[in-house]
Amino acid sequence: MSSISPEEMRAIDENAEFIGVSRLQLMESAGKGVADAIQQRIDVKKKRVIILCSSGNKGGDGFVIARHLASCGADPEVYLLSKPELLSSFESKLNFEAITKMSSTVKIVLVNNSSDLASFERNIVSADIIIDAMLGTGARGPLREPVKTAVKTSNRSDAFKVAVDIPTGVDPLTGEVSGDAFKANLTVTHHKPKTGLGAPQAKKFIGELVISSIGIPPESEIYCGPGDLRIALRKRDPFSHKGQNGRLLVIGGSARYSGAPSLAALAALRVGIDLVTLAVPHSIVHEVRAYSPDLIAIPLPSEEKLDSRSLELLEAELKNCDGVVIGMGLGLDDETRAAAVALIERASALGLPMVIDADALKALGSIRDRISL
Repeated sequence: MSSISPEEMRAIDENAEFIGVSRLQLMESAGKGVADAIQQRIDVKKKRVIILCSSGNKGGDGFVIARHLASCGADPEVYLLSKPELLSSFESKLNFEAITKMSSTVKIVLVNNSSDLASFERNIVSADIIIDAMLGTGARGPLREPVKTAVKTSNRSDAFKVAVDIPTGVDPLTGEVSGDAFKANLTVTHHKPKTGLGAPQAKKFIGELVISSIGIPPESEIYCGPGDLRIALRKRDPFSHKGQNGRLLVIGGSARYSGAPSLAALAALRVGIDLVTLAVPHSIVHEVRAYSPDLIAIPLPSEEKLDSRSLELLEAELKNCDGVVIGMGLGLDDETRAAAVALIERASALGLPMVIDADALKALGSIRDRISL
């Protein structure tokens, strides 16, 4: 069974939204999936159901669960461990607003601190079902109040306990438990199990594990999208030095083509790489330098093309970079293709990440078995 990290899950959610599946749709599917899983195991009619909700999106799932269980004859009570104005997303606010208009079938209790929660302890302990919609995949470390008291109170109950996505208190990435954690009879996880659910120390808190499909398009994982870029484009350390955010070598261009390698180099600067060195034939080095004063352009020995005379110079440059882009505008000259093959093999041997584009792609056929792509 494949698992997914919390960061990867956030990326997939964002990619799904980019495709056209809104976060509101995903929240609705997530909440309904949990409600359906409960109904498959318990007749919820007339059952007292306590739903412990946080201010995050997991709390939003809880509001959806309350609505669905109410429609099936249950008596849900939503305990919001936050002020309503602190709900973190539009989707959570919208679903909370919906249940505020269901006062005849859904009871809402606002809990600001552990003292408030203590006054409802008997209510919680005597429930038929308790649902953990508190802390989600963004939570790490020991529990704080009033969540800590809510977890401890729930664990004292003989109710059937259900965790949404991952039990509160279980680290979603590592499965570590720092102190208290919600001890579920059933965990309904969205899309794929989070990596923490596979840890041995997490097993006793999970109970039965059910995977709920929430309608995320496969393309959200197949293709690169905005969520993947958010992972790749990390926040820069404001105190970093030049070069700590990457050194890239771009090899391309010919007497006929100067624009393609220059645009690739400018794109690299745009996404935040510190130092971009552009290696081009001698005849176009001044054109390339004119694109931006931030580009470091070095002339190759040949006036017109990449050839074997360039290898010694470029092998030295390979040792001083973190990645390589090669191919744009190189041309299809046999000597150029041979030099490109030699450089790709050398970069591969050094373990450098590469983008192989345009004319360099045509040289790959002869070395596919000798390099790792």
